[in-house]
Amino acid sequence: MKRQIISSALALSLVFTGAAAMPEGVCSIISNINADAVIQGDFEFKKLDDGTYELSSYLGKSKNVTVPALYDNTKVTGIGEGCFSFNETIRRVYLPSTIRYIDHHAFDYSKNLEGITLPDGLERIGYCAFFGI
Repeated sequence: MKRQIISSALALSLVFTGAAAMPEGVCSIISNINADAVIQGDFEFKKLDDGTYELSSYLGKSKNVTVPALYDNTKVTGIGEGCFSFNETIRRVYLPSTIRYIDHHAFDYSKNLEGITLPDGLERIGYCAFFGI
């Protein structure tokens, strides 16, 4: 019993120590897991309070990504926190004119990103949205 408790305590300390040592942005990805999210193809969407959707995660493997303007006949207005973080596959991202914001850490450490189209109606780019590129 004592050995089991020590093993459990050690495992927990490694988890917490590892979390503290993770690069900034990893926690964003982990916190991005959303029970209310809906998936369509390579995209995970989250419904916002105003009735629109944000792209909360990209699940695909394409080099060129075109974010859809609509989900369920409703505008996609944002790119969520950590949405494309640590994605080493994407090269170019095309955002529709419906996008109004890119949230914090949206593209953290997406080291192969070469270009992104920013729509005219873009109102806000969050803190460290392109950190580590």
